[in-house]
This record gives sequence, structure tokens and C-alpha cells, in this order.
Amino acid sequence: MSHEALISPIREWLIDKALGNPDVVELFSTLCLKISSVGIPITRARLFWPTLHPLFQAETGFLGCGSRCIFRAICSPRRGI
Repeated sequence: MSHEALISPIREWLIDKALGNPDVVELFSTLCLKISSVGIPITRARLFWPTLHPLFQAETGFLGCGSRCIFRAICSPRRGI
């Protein structure tokens, strides 16, 4: 089976879920499980994105092998500007 045939259903699922209002932690955890299920080993993964928020500079999600996804906001050092 080609790589495209393995990845295409995951890509379609991700697009469908991301267009809604998903729980980011659940979406990220499920994505990692789906990628692992097609033979791509994942022992840990991190999702990181900038935000437009006056108190937070970015948010991140971390998933370790066999653990739950941990989500946290990263405070901006420019707080109060």
C-alpha cells in the first residue's frame, strides 16, 4: 500500500475535525494514535501555536509515549505592554 493511501484518510479526518470546534487535546491525542496505527512510530509529540492574547504568547500540547496529552499556555514576557 502506498504512503498516500495510508495517510489520505488521516488527512481527511483531520481537515473534517479541524473545521469544527474540536477539543485540541483530544484532537492531538487522536491524531497521534492514528499516525501510529499506520506504522509511523511516535514516542512523543509536541503541538505549538502562537496566540493573539494579551497575556499569553503561545500555547502548547505535549504527548509522551503512553501518557495523556498535557496542554498549557505560555505566558508572554511582555505582560502589561
